[in-house]
Parts: sequence; structure tokens; C-alpha cells
Amino acid sequence: MAKRGKITILKMKASTIFIKWNFMRVLQFILGSIVLIQALIERDFLFGVGGLLFILMAIFNLGCCNNACYIPTKKNKTPQDDVIYEEVV
Repeated sequence: MAKRGKITILKMKASTIFIKWNFMRVLQFILGSIVLIQALIERDFLFGVGGLLFILMAIFNLGCCNNACYIPTKKNKTPQDDVIYEEVV
């Protein structure tokens, strides 16, 4: 049973990596690649970590850049009553 669970997790991760690519995710991957390449050319460790972070966030669809951590709000199907205000003198 444990092997079956691992296969399901691997399929889920593979589907996250290979599908649902949108413009922002591609842009994040390209910019992260540019930063990583520039960091390798300049031999700058800090920019290399930043570029790698952007690339990994794009590959695994992490972060709030493209609403990956978006929590859908619950729609209220009952109509709201109008609020009645009183004038305070």
C-alpha cells in the first residue's frame, strides 16, 4: 500500500511540474534563469541563490506569484439585507 501512495504523490508532483504553465510562471522561470546565468558569470553566490529560488518556485508552482496559495472564498448564496443607518445628533 505504501508503494501505491508514493506513485500517486509522484504523479501529482509530475502533473504540477509539467502542466498548468501560465504566462507568469514562464516569466518567473525565464527571469530566474537569467539571474542564475548572470550569477554564474559574475561568480556571485547570493544572486545564484536568488535565481535558483525563482526557478524552483516556477517549476513547483510555489509562492503567491501566480495565486498558488490562493484560498477560494466561500460564496454566500443568501441575499444580504440592506443596512439601515441612523443619524446620530
